[in-house]
Amino acid sequence: MAKHIFPGIQSLQPLLLLSVLSISVYVLRLIVTGSDRYWFLNWNLVLAWLPLIFAFGLRKILRERPWASWQAILLTIGWFSLLPNSFYLVSDFVHLNISAQNEVSLLYDIVLLVSFGITGLAIGCASTYMVHMELKKRLSWRNTWVIVGLVFMLSGFAVYLGRFLGWNSWDLILNLPGITSDILDRIINPSLYPNTFTITLLFFAFIMTVYSSFYSFVQSLTDQR
Repeated sequence: MAKHIFPGIQSLQPLLLLSVLSISVYVLRLIVTGSDRYWFLNWNLVLAWLPLIFAFGLRKILRERPWASWQAILLTIGWFSLLPNSFYLVSDFVHLNISAQNEVSLLYDIVLLVSFGITGLAIGCASTYMVHMELKKRLSWRNTWVIVGLVFMLSGFAVYLGRFLGWNSWDLILNLPGITSDILDRIINPSLYPNTFTITLLFFAFIMTVYSSFYSFVQSLTDQR
């Protein structure tokens, strides 16, 4: 059954391996060049792990309590709010600095950024899959995919808010009026912010395609059991 794909903490091993690889590539660059140019990738990777932790907590709670319980609701909100952090790592590619070739090969920096980006995508897909499987136990196939699609659309919008406006997940608590004002402004005046919809739809299509491929692959393995 599908639930055996992520049976427990041991399922984190591939994601931990990817994370260790990414951090190792960064540390080696730091040692060789003495430059901490890409230090922020490590912090972004920490943030990328948070939704997966919430997903594990949600799955555990749902074994004992209904989704309407306050514990499950809080964990769901936490997972949903933090999920964009996983996919945000892909956007860090904008920091690729060609002028940094005097420090290390451009190809090395490309591998560094790709490594963190792939790790973030993998973590995001894994946490989404866990929540998706819980939804499948309670809703129809169509409704679960509608929810997943909406989550990815909002994640794409969140990536835009973070990359172009500098908002973070915790600003939902620390500065809700400010982030709400920016969101409403873009809804009311869409023609003034063409990048809003372009970037949102681009990331939605990208994340949805990657996750759908991930989902189909996992399900094909499940069907062979």
